[in-house]
Amino acid sequence: MIKKLQLGTRLRQLPDRVRIGASIALAAVAVAAVAFSVLPERITGTPAEPIWPSTGAGTNSPAAVPGQAPDSWTKQVDAAVVATAWPKLNPPLDKLSRSRAAEWDACRNVTAGTEAKCRFGKSNDPKKTVVILGDSLAISWIPAARAGFESKGWTVRGLTFKDCPAARIDVVPISRDVSFTEDCRKHQEYALARAKALKPAIVLISTGNGTLTRILGSQGPEAAAALQQAETTAIKSLVTDNTKVVVVAPPPDRRDMGACATHVSTPADCLSDVQVPWNTLRTLEQDAAKQAGGVYLNTQSWTCTLDGQCPSFIGTTPVMTDGVHLTNSMSRRLGTVLFDAATARA
Repeated sequence: MIKKLQLGTRLRQLPDRVRIGASIALAAVAVAAVAFSVLPERITGTPAEPIWPSTGAGTNSPAAVPGQAPDSWTKQVDAAVVATAWPKLNPPLDKLSRSRAAEWDACRNVTAGTEAKCRFGKSNDPKKTVVILGDSLAISWIPAARAGFESKGWTVRGLTFKDCPAARIDVVPISRDVSFTEDCRKHQEYALARAKALKPAIVLISTGNGTLTRILGSQGPEAAAALQQAETTAIKSLVTDNTKVVVVAPPPDRRDMGACATHVSTPADCLSDVQVPWNTLRTLEQDAAKQAGGVYLNTQSWTCTLDGQCPSFIGTTPVMTDGVHLTNSMSRRLGTVLFDAATARA
């Protein structure tokens, strides 16, 4: 029988003050426990509200925000929610854990010396260049960007770094790497400056749902406010008359299909609902984009229904490799949706 859990338990809190060095290593252990925890049993009912309220920058309901998927796509999402039997999945379950973005290794930790490895396309025209900034969720959008932009003659440039958000804000590591916070800080400074220098037509920014649990020295609403301010500053630094900045919401996390799909289970056993962390991140990123002159794409309808039900597959394609990152196949299927949404006139 499905258990109902308290929504408040979805946000893990870090210590008020995390010290550099050994203290960061200790904090990383706690964060790792959050990152690898199993998504709780499905919570039904009204979609969870964010714990941090809007600043009043004019946010709307999810359905009213730019990024709504076309009807032809949402019908497939709706069909997956009510499916009673598993389709023949591609990739199959035994290959799911190895089905993340094909560009993962090339774009995992981009530096000035490795930047060329995460460049796709032949155009040298800034007017047909899209730059992607952010962490592993941003990497997961690269197959979509290539399918949507590169196929139309654009060049896709990834300036991404695993676990490191695009905005200039310090975060603790998920692993035990005590140098991560400093390495991430250096990457953020490099990537923001490089993106500005490239003068691309579009900059895409995407941040993982778990980022709010990793803000150095802050927690809860304080962490949300700090991230919003950092993201507002980052967007403002990139927006020009010729460069459009688009904040792409990460897909809502969901149950790990590799664990919930079994010989005796049904698709309903792998359904998830949009959780508090995603709605909190949506609220602050939507406000940041509006205040800074960027565009926020609410991607909920790309992998979930508007009322917040999230299937584990769409058509025959698994949505996530691990409950967090898009499969390479799903990301590519979303290429046209991403291109159309990102290039639409505001």
